[in-house]
Amino acid sequence: MLHLGIDIKGKRVDQNKINLYLQQREAKKRFEEWENKTFQFLCDLYHRLSEWKKIEDPKKDEYIYALKNIDYVSYLIDEFFIYGTDEEKLWFKRNYRKKVDEWQKILI
Repeated sequence: MLHLGIDIKGKRVDQNKINLYLQQREAKKRFEEWENKTFQFLCDLYHRLSEWKKIEDPKKDEYIYALKNIDYVSYLIDEFFIYGTDEEKLWFKRNYRKKVDEWQKILI
């Protein structure tokens, strides 16, 4: 015995707590990946709409679409991804999934 004052027979860490911690950490990682991917996508969309807005031909579908959506996309970026809380981002994820899918088709 080394008499270091360490109780090696002390409390063991509960395996359920370890598993819960690992699950929470993985969920946080997935959420952050989604957040980064969606933020980048919205920024790319904003830049694409900015380019379309420069066309300045009222008969062009891209120009009209850009005029209708560029301010809205800018609002979403600011409100949810720059100034938003994690709860607001989660709300966005749940409620804007279809709209983001629609916009993704534009960038293809």
